[in-house]
Amino acid sequence: MFGIDAALLLEPEERPAWAHLRLTLDGQELLDLPAEDDLGAGASLAPHFTAPHFEKVIDGEGQKILLSLDRALPLDALLPWRSLLGFAVLAGLASFALMFALRQRAAAQQSQQVARQAEARALLQERETLLAHASRVNAMGELASGIAHELTQPLTAVLSRSQAALRLAGAQKPDLGLITQALDVNVREAKRAGEMLKRMRDYASNKAPEPKPSALNGIVSEIVALTAADLERRGVKLELDLSAEAPEAVVDAIEMEQVLHNLIRNAADALEGAGTAGARISIATKIVGADAKIEVADNGPGIAPDVLPKLFVPFFTTKANGMGLGLSLCQTLVERVDGRIEAGNGAGGGARFVITLPRASARKSESIFGKHDA
Repeated sequence: MFGIDAALLLEPEERPAWAHLRLTLDGQELLDLPAEDDLGAGASLAPHFTAPHFEKVIDGEGQKILLSLDRALPLDALLPWRSLLGFAVLAGLASFALMFALRQRAAAQQSQQVARQAEARALLQERETLLAHASRVNAMGELASGIAHELTQPLTAVLSRSQAALRLAGAQKPDLGLITQALDVNVREAKRAGEMLKRMRDYASNKAPEPKPSALNGIVSEIVALTAADLERRGVKLELDLSAEAPEAVVDAIEMEQVLHNLIRNAADALEGAGTAGARISIATKIVGADAKIEVADNGPGIAPDVLPKLFVPFFTTKANGMGLGLSLCQTLVERVDGRIEAGNGAGGGARFVITLPRASARKSESIFGKHDA
């Protein structure tokens, strides 16, 4: 009987370094050599995954030796964390770069869109300004006869008083008191004519809008002075109910006069077209909380229910020769100063337009203390 050293059964160069090698004979372990390559500890494989296993029976003389090889495959060997980490970092950087590029592109597109919108608004405002100027010039043409009548009165007075002063000066004993009185009248009437011409020049001017705190009662009085002669010629009575509190709003006075002129002219046209007896237009100003209001009403036939929703639509008109831009322009000019204009029918009949504007004092308070949103 002799013994066998199982370790000498294998040549060292024939043994795979990665394998866990075992030799068994009839269930008895002869040799157990762990793998020489240390793959490192790692997470175990999933339960359903089987590690590589190899078995081979080596026939001897009456003895069968079983050779088995097992290869350990930890998860770290299958999925190297360094490589995965490097890939994840590269993928993250690529994703960040892509997101940054997309955001830059979106920001550039948004900037271009904002620039286009600003350009469109500027062009629209320029066209609205030109339209407003054209409308004022056209209105001056319509008011020409009444204005000529208004100017005739002071010029006639100047002429008659000047002739009287000349006669007095040519007398043997000139009455200096009467001459001075005549000259005083001339000065007063000349100033009156000058104010009328200034009012006409301002109203027809094409100056850029300059919103500033303005007394609404004064604006109403100015437009009444321009339209009074025309309304008198049409047989329309004008009534004023101006607030004693003297409301102020941040507006362009000329543009607000234009809005009121359009409303007064439309009311006069409606009254004249309907042949209303005792035709009357009323203009009132009042303060309601933080708002200042101007109300223009008449005692005409009012606004038809089917017409009311379309009143401020551009190019909509019920007049045979109208362009349908007057009320649309009124709305634009009022909204330009953060106001609003509403149309309806009065309780006693007739059309009623209400212009609502933020009071100048309320705007000043907001600018000092700021607005606080809930």
